Amino acid sequence: MLRATSYSSNPSPRILSVAYEVAICLSKEDKWAQHVLFKLSQATVEETFDVGHTADITAWVDPDCVIKGLLFTKLISFEFGGQSFGALHGIGVARLGGC
Repeated sequence: MLRATSYSSNPSPRILSVAYEVAICLSKEDKWAQHVLFKLSQATVEETFDVGHTADITAWVDPDCVIKGLLFTKLISFEFGGQSFGALHGIGVARLGGC
């Protein structure tokens, strides 16, 4: 599993900072996955991803790469200390030939 963590300030007095952890699970390490992980972790600093959102990764991968985007679905959600937390599952979206 490859991981990247990014942190951002949060003006809320109850939470001083928010951490986003981005992980990709693969059967073997690949350079394209490391690059996508890096770019996705950068994007979480300025963007909020939620259930049903998509990420266009065509600019981050080789033109020959079958995976063109990610679709985010809900993996889990829970409450802790009166705050809502959750994890998203990113599913690779491929463009098939002839479509």
